[in-house]
Amino acid sequence: MNEQNSINVDIRPHEKGQLKAFADVTISTGVGEMTILSFRIIQKDGNPPWVAYPAINYTNKAGEPKEQQVILLVPSNRRKLTQAILAKFQES
Repeated sequence: MNEQNSINVDIRPHEKGQLKAFADVTISTGVGEMTILSFRIIQKDGNPPWVAYPAINYTNKAGEPKEQQVILLVPSNRRKLTQAILAKFQES
């Protein structure tokens, strides 16, 4: 994400076990806005929170449960987005 882009994060608290909140993210770019819903903020006892990206759950042909991420970002953009989500979560 370059310097012209902006990231707006909306945190929705949701305390249920290790799930602490959901985050919706709007990214403004030179071609318009994109909103991505339902990032999950997870925190296990005594550990720092981390961000689980939106994913779909399915069962493969062998009957095994699987999860497939629906957003793929280059590592530098993934770090920036994760940092923005966690910073907003810490503020809330």
